Amino acid sequence: ARPAVFSHDRLTFTMANHLQEQKKFSTCKLLLDEIQRVVAEELSRRKKLIQAGVRDVSDRILLPKNRHDQLDEDSANYDDKRLCHACKHICFFSAVACECSQSKVSCLRHSHYMCRCSTERKYLMVWSSDDEMKKTLDEVTAFCKALEVKAQLMAEGSNLVSIEEETSNKAITPIAPGATRDKVAHMNEKILDVSKGFFHVPESFLRFRDEPQLVPSLQTIPLSTNQNQGAKRPLLTHDTSSSTIGSCEPTEVIELLD
Repeated sequence: ARPAVFSHDRLTFTMANHLQEQKKFSTCKLLLDEIQRVVAEELSRRKKLIQAGVRDVSDRILLPKNRHDQLDEDSANYDDKRLCHACKHICFFSAVACECSQSKVSCLRHSHYMCRCSTERKYLMVWSSDDEMKKTLDEVTAFCKALEVKAQLMAEGSNLVSIEEETSNKAITPIAPGATRDKVAHMNEKILDVSKGFFHVPESFLRFRDEPQLVPSLQTIPLSTNQNQGAKRPLLTHDTSSSTIGSCEPTEVIELLD
């Protein structure tokens, strides 16, 4: 097997030592899942090895504590000295050694590959105790729970804002601004009556094509039926007896003011 570039266990627990840098619940949950897996596997294998006869000498051999505050060169050099003899895994939390060698160690999975000595001659070297690993797991669990609650509150707040916006939008009247005022202003004016073929145009909307200053009184305007023009156009009928109209033709085309 090839040696690891860096210890995955060291990286995981260094991240756990810098929990304040975790801002999202999703990423913290991934870290928590990995720590739960590592701790459960480590403690379970320790227990099985001790039950199999491997001695626990952690109370008699003083080993340097693992540093979780940073990833430095000294820590990497120390990790290179505790590689598993079989799989080259960095024995970060603990390792199995034997009385037959002062340099070889193995991970908890491959202690039976290290040598042919009996189990009674092998012993367990521990850098991180059970209590330390459980404490780290508890801290990450609590922090991850706090991030989850925070994420839920933010989600509820976003939903509340959405509901308030939707409610306020529903409260807005569907009537366009000024529509009510225009309705009152023109309530007495007659509009197009297609069924009868005639409509009435208010006096203020009428003007002559050639003489805009001559505005007649309210007139009844028939719809033009000239098919060659495509669309119907209103025609203004003038009373030829009126002196105001003067020399205007009896029927003259008018235009609606813009």
